[in-house]
This record gives sequence, structure tokens and C-alpha cells, in this order.
Amino acid sequence: MTTTRAFEHEQKRFFQACAGYLPGRGTRKAFEAYARAAIEDYCGNCPGCTFAQAAEQIGGKPYEAVQDFLESQPPEIVTAWQAQAVRRKKCVFAAMAALVLLLAGIVAFYFKTNGVMIVNTKTTITDFTDSDLTCEEITELMLSRAQEEGQQKG
Repeated sequence: MTTTRAFEHEQKRFFQACAGYLPGRGTRKAFEAYARAAIEDYCGNCPGCTFAQAAEQIGGKPYEAVQDFLESQPPEIVTAWQAQAVRRKKCVFAAMAALVLLLAGIVAFYFKTNGVMIVNTKTTITDFTDSDLTCEEITELMLSRAQEEGQQKG
């Protein structure tokens, strides 16, 4: 069967319209396989047919085609497809709720801490290269200076 680009474009638009009436991803795949096989079979028997003529074989309009397909399936399978769609919607809802809670937590954290806290420190650079002090004496000198500055502040 050879199809034109216009035929394929109409078929793609038809399947997109049908997707809105189908309960889930698994149902869409099964419907597309069913519809493609029916259209291909019709086009094989009637070369040169238009998509509208081929679509009439599966229901003509998207809603009718979906209803015919779902009625042709066993009720257990349709129920399973609907349950799968509900589970997927619940998972998407839970993921969105978790994302909103995470963002709310981040906003609350920044509101509570007034943004990113920057710690100001005082750095003192002292050059001891020309002195005869030992390492222990330099450490003692620096600690005593730090204590003096702490007492002045306090």
C-alpha cells in the first residue's frame, strides 16, 4: 500500500484527535494498531481511496471510532486500561505536589534565613619574616592579640 503525505497527515491528525478520548497510553497504542491495520486492509482492497473513506471503516469521526474500539474490547481490558490511566494521573499529581512542597520549603527557608547568610570575618595579615620569633612565640602572640580584640568588642 502506498500512501501520500496528505493521507499520512490526515491519519496522524485523526489519531491525535482520538487520543483525547482514550483513557491511557496503553489504550492509545492498542487503538492505533487496530486502526492502522483496518485502514491498511481497506486501502489494500480499494487502491486510491482517500483517508475519509478509510476512516469510515473504523467509525468516521474520532469519538465514534474510539467508542467502537472500546466496545469491541473485553470489559476486563477496558477496566484495566482505565485503572492504569487513573494510576498515572495520581502519580503525576503526587509528583507535582512534591515539587510544589519542595519549592515552598525552599522559599520558606530563604524567608526564614533572610536569604543566603554571608559570614564576615576579619583577616589580619602579619609579616614575621624579619623577626627572630619561633613558631610557638608567633602563635602565642597571635592568640593574645585575638583575645585582646575579643575583650574590646565584648
